[in-house]
Amino acid sequence: MVDGYNLLYGWRKNRCAIEDAREDLLQHLMEYSGYHSLKTIVVFDGQGSLAETDKRAELLSVVYTASFETADQWIEKKTSQLCKEGWRVRVVTSDSAEQQHIFGSGALRVPVREMIFEMTQLAESLKKDKKARKQELVRSEIFGRLDGDIAKKLEKMRFAKKEDSADS
Repeated sequence: MVDGYNLLYGWRKNRCAIEDAREDLLQHLMEYSGYHSLKTIVVFDGQGSLAETDKRAELLSVVYTASFETADQWIEKKTSQLCKEGWRVRVVTSDSAEQQHIFGSGALRVPVREMIFEMTQLAESLKKDKKARKQELVRSEIFGRLDGDIAKKLEKMRFAKKEDSADS
């Protein structure tokens, strides 16, 4: 569970419009949730008379609270409910009052800085993996276009070089 604005302000620090920052954050949370197979609920303070839930993906839901309820209150209530039902709950927040309630409910707290670090590390790792796969794909595409005899000769040369360097 994520205190949306609490993480958002640590994530972007006014580098862009709040709506753009929110969408960027939700994209990163979707990647994080999918990669770790975690069901994630992001809670933002809402202005409407009723709470709204936007299911972004299988593992990511976004809740905008009703005008009479803060995100902190919603998170505290939901955390208590989920912990009583036996769920293992982690809450991302740096709000000290909320942390006290979270610990009292039996949930784990993840500081905003730690979550930002984890999401940044994951994004960098995925970017490297994507780049490596792209390079491998380019190599495969070129190799696939070669005439069969030429491809065999090149493959033989490549393995001969590996064996020569292994002997050294």
